[in-house]
Amino acid sequence: MSELLKLVFDSISSERESRIAGIDSLKFIEKISFALSAYENTIICSDCNKADADAKKLVNADKYFSFSPRDISTFIIVKNNAEHSIEKEKALECYLNQENIHIKRKKLAEYIATIAANNEHWYEESKGSSTESVNFYYERYMRAYGLFDICKPPYDELLYKPKHYKSDLSKWRSVNKISNEKPTQGDIEHMINTRGTKWNNLNDDWICPICNRTKEMCILKTKTKVWNFNTVGKLFYDSSAPKWTTTRTICDSCNKICTLLQKEVDIEGSLTYSNHYLISENELRKSILKVYNYNNHDVNNDYVDSILDELTIRLENKLYTCSELAPD
Repeated sequence: MSELLKLVFDSISSERESRIAGIDSLKFIEKISFALSAYENTIICSDCNKADADAKKLVNADKYFSFSPRDISTFIIVKNNAEHSIEKEKALECYLNQENIHIKRKKLAEYIATIAANNEHWYEESKGSSTESVNFYYERYMRAYGLFDICKPPYDELLYKPKHYKSDLSKWRSVNKISNEKPTQGDIEHMINTRGTKWNNLNDDWICPICNRTKEMCILKTKTKVWNFNTVGKLFYDSSAPKWTTTRTICDSCNKICTLLQKEVDIEGSLTYSNHYLISENELRKSILKVYNYNNHDVNNDYVDSILDELTIRLENKLYTCSELAPD
């Protein structure tokens, strides 16, 4: 339901003659979405997650409907080391029992999204939230006991992450769906008002130093079907620079190629991509075959193949980390 809320909110706001919805409107949507959810966010296995999607297709459920974990447990047939089978009759019974209330939730979501898009919501951000207080005292006491430096964010990089080994590590290079869709002026203004932090932090004449696209040309549609502008401050390998590194602010499309290429080389997952680097600016530039506005780039497969050995050598010799090996 959260997806529907944001889609309707974006659609109404961007089509208005004047964009009046702001960041508080988006935060209002995010907070209300919890109340409209049918169940809590729950960790389930990939087979159960797939069973949810398969069951919705079998019973022709609404695209914004999801079965709860308890529902899924009633219609799956479980076998060890195999995907779950689905009992269609039980899945259909679950859906029909909830279809009426799901329709009411959709109508309520559309109504709330309209309120937010018209900036008629009642959300007001606090000056000092409980989260900020927790973070303040956390840092204070961690520093006092000398533990802050070993527990710096991003915390997720300290967690165990399973490695997914794929038969074709280079498959990402050939998957790039190009769309002719582009944002309207209303879409852009709405994006800037509601999630424009990265946009507003850059000068109007900023151009991506890798692909040479303007700010507007770097806007992309996300998986959730909303327009977004994102940039990344990227570390690049540069043996001629102090500490063997240079930093550039690049667009999301260039960053995607850079990150996925490093992952292709770093099979064991030894790098944290926010702090380490393998590829130089010029190598990334040559890795782009074709640049599209409002879309991700095509990859130059021949060139990428030609530099894989060199990138592997840098990885093996730890030339991706400058602090210990690079000359001052």
